[in-house]
Amino acid sequence: MVTTAGITDATPAAFAAHVPHRSDESSVAEQELRIGVDVLMGGGKHSSCPKSQRQAKDGRNLLDEAEAAGYAVVGDAEELKAAMGVKILGLFSMGTWPMR
Repeated sequence: MVTTAGITDATPAAFAAHVPHRSDESSVAEQELRIGVDVLMGGGKHSSCPKSQRQAKDGRNLLDEAEAAGYAVVGDAEELKAAMGVKILGLFSMGTWPMR
């Protein structure tokens, strides 16, 4: 899934997740990771927030979970070029990745 919106936005999320409310982006992100979408690229970068603080509403760090599930987590073109593996989570623009 590649989008110019946030990867947990309602439109791209419809391909990989089912939630009762489109604002439940934490659940969307969890489902996208759980079903193992190979390529997730779009908005969601929080460059002003330290990685240690990027958490879902329940306190889980979904970026750490993505890395543990085998995703190369990238945030810019150079990191994407260097990414190894078959699963990529690219969060390139400021936007919604449910880690508040």
